[in-house]
Amino acid sequence: MNFREIKLKFKKENEERVEIFLSDLGIDNMAIEDPEDLKIFQERQNAWDLYDDDLIKLEKGFIRFTIYLDDISDNDEREAKIKAYIEEIGGEFSKEIIDDSDWKNNWKKFFKVLKPNKTIVIVPTWEEYEKKDGEEIIKLEPGMAFGTGSHETTSLCIKKLEEHMKPGMKVLDIGTGSGILSIAASKLGASEVLGVDIDPMSVYIANENKKLNEVKNAEFIVGDLLSKVKDKYDIVVSNILAEVIVTMTGDLHKFLNKNGIFISSGILKVKSAMVIDSLEANGFEILNVEDLNEWTSIVAKHA
Repeated sequence: MNFREIKLKFKKENEERVEIFLSDLGIDNMAIEDPEDLKIFQERQNAWDLYDDDLIKLEKGFIRFTIYLDDISDNDEREAKIKAYIEEIGGEFSKEIIDDSDWKNNWKKFFKVLKPNKTIVIVPTWEEYEKKDGEEIIKLEPGMAFGTGSHETTSLCIKKLEEHMKPGMKVLDIGTGSGILSIAASKLGASEVLGVDIDPMSVYIANENKKLNEVKNAEFIVGDLLSKVKDKYDIVVSNILAEVIVTMTGDLHKFLNKNGIFISSGILKVKSAMVIDSLEANGFEILNVEDLNEWTSIVAKHA
């Protein structure tokens, strides 16, 4: 299948507006190219980032988003809405059709070695990295699934997993994507991990990454949120849209052990209140809320 690579260039002051607009269309997986961020990252030794110098040639005050859509007629209306909106705010829209065989090479341009927190280091299969004391390596081939560790929401989830994980805990990963959070949980000492995703391609890629990392205690299945889950877990982690998290909160306690922890992200800051309200209304105690740029992670406990 071919893909539509859509590039959106606009003034940085409109970044949050565009993120919310795309989120409402069900799009939250994007590469963000910001010259100001690049300058900061280049000044930080051993910094992780998703940029290549050749990718960023933008005027001061501008930013660029790159998103990918399947090249099917079902996406014609979404594409038209995006184009109209970007032109309405004075931005530029461009599109290129790419063959899926080029997908991996497109990722290689901006996916480098990442270290979202103290322990986990994410190493794409085409990069070399020498492990240091105390580190756990995740080798990753993202393929066509969301989750490289470079996005703020994935980094926040990995950080919170590291903060709350204790050896022997059972972990449920809803919306597993590339399987990165499930594999991270396994590397951090989980005794058993279940990853669920509605997309069969994501489950296939997650299983390939499981083999790549020689993980034995993780299982990946196709399912719609909690519909295929039958057991209870010590930690449930979910990196999906705020609205989807809200739909789960009424049933979530059924899949958590006593004092179980729920780690969530994929939440725009402007939508964090609705998630917090829904969790509290369903008997959860909010333990931590943390922002990273325009994104939020929420950690909650159910008695």
